[in-house]
Amino acid sequence: MTDSQFIEAELKKKGWTPFRGNGDELPLLYVINSCTVTNEANKQAKRALAGIKKSNPNSIVVVTGCAAEIDRLGFGSSCIVAGNRDKPRLTELIIRKFEERLGCRPHDDNMQSHVEVGWPAVGETVSVFRKADNACGKTRGFLKIQEGCNARCAYCAVPFARGPSRSLEVPQVIKFVREIVNRGAKEVVFTGINLGQYKDESGDRRTDLLTLVKRVLDETAVARLRISSLDPTEITSGFVKLVESDKRFCPHFHVSLQSVSDGILASMKRRYRFSAIKDCLDMLKSCRPFDGGGPVFIGMDVMTGFPGEADNVFDEVYRLLSKLPWDRLHVFPFSERANTLAVGLPGNVPVSKRKMRAKELNRLSLKRLVERYTGVINSVLKDVLVESISNKPPRGRMSGSYLNNMLIKPSLWATGHTGNYTRVVIPIEATNGRQVQSNEIVKVTLKGLVIDEQGFDVSVIGEI
Repeated sequence: MTDSQFIEAELKKKGWTPFRGNGDELPLLYVINSCTVTNEANKQAKRALAGIKKSNPNSIVVVTGCAAEIDRLGFGSSCIVAGNRDKPRLTELIIRKFEERLGCRPHDDNMQSHVEVGWPAVGETVSVFRKADNACGKTRGFLKIQEGCNARCAYCAVPFARGPSRSLEVPQVIKFVREIVNRGAKEVVFTGINLGQYKDESGDRRTDLLTLVKRVLDETAVARLRISSLDPTEITSGFVKLVESDKRFCPHFHVSLQSVSDGILASMKRRYRFSAIKDCLDMLKSCRPFDGGGPVFIGMDVMTGFPGEADNVFDEVYRLLSKLPWDRLHVFPFSERANTLAVGLPGNVPVSKRKMRAKELNRLSLKRLVERYTGVINSVLKDVLVESISNKPPRGRMSGSYLNNMLIKPSLWATGHTGNYTRVVIPIEATNGRQVQSNEIVKVTLKGLVIDEQGFDVSVIGEI
């Protein structure tokens, strides 16, 4: 998301405007910001390119991002291919192509050829942005403070697509956070390719992620600060103490886990084992957020079907996950990536079995979410940040006292999140006549659940 917002911001600076759709009009320019985390993501980018060229053959199409970086020739010659190293000059490539189209510039066969340059610094591909840019308001700013990765996990092609770890210097981070806050956003989210590798050594002493978070909280007026995923060994007691002492630091951690099997973790070249995972999760679950901010929310990434995950290994993974303290899993089947160590490993798991195991863990995750939120019905949440208002009802099956008392279907729904990432939907009819606005922090009483069994997700219904 952050890269796409950067590209949009740079194009706006040059006078381009996002296409909103108007009658029979078609866009002049498409930008496909591709992903390469899975083989399917690569295929999706290529299908998107083929679909655009079929429906709008005269358009200019730019393919950028990770798939463009590692599979440049795979997208053919019908588009501009600009990998991650090319992003600082992406707008230049687009404008030159547009001028060629208008006849203002002679055609240059070398225009889209890759220039062998170093990986750009994080500051070259960072722009101030917020989650929404529409009538509902601006609520959350995503700020990429780290790029690239120094790890070489057996399944991952990201280091080839993103390069080595680089970090945004502390003064720049503080500057960007202040700009986001001045634009009205209530929350800032720090993102990165491997956020735990954040390291700024430009000053008198080294600044790691925890030190950076403390400085941002001390030196800016940000109302809420959230961090994206970390490895279990990167979530230290310092983060827990910060959650317990400063209500502005969100009690929400996403753990980049991948597996709980020591054998699988070793094959993956991950740098921790089950004992470290258990210690991390036990520590987080014992945390008591400042000012009654609700229990810490723990999300985790889990991969199914990595080579060597025999039936008995998966059974053990399921058993261990069932006993560990967490709230939600983000599950995805293993996907072979070219030139990674995992491709040559023995013990291949059929794709159908990988997907079946993912569904099993998703069902376990949904059960855990329902249990968590059922336990807080009729409680009060004081920190729901309203992010959007829509006439589209939440997807899923509704339950609880609100549903029983509902005489008419709400015409509008407000949606937002608490600091600990509880997703709350508020029927406008349940606001007692009070006007609810986007980018407002409100207090709600929880009256029911919306259970999305297809998306394996749960929201709580709040009443003001």
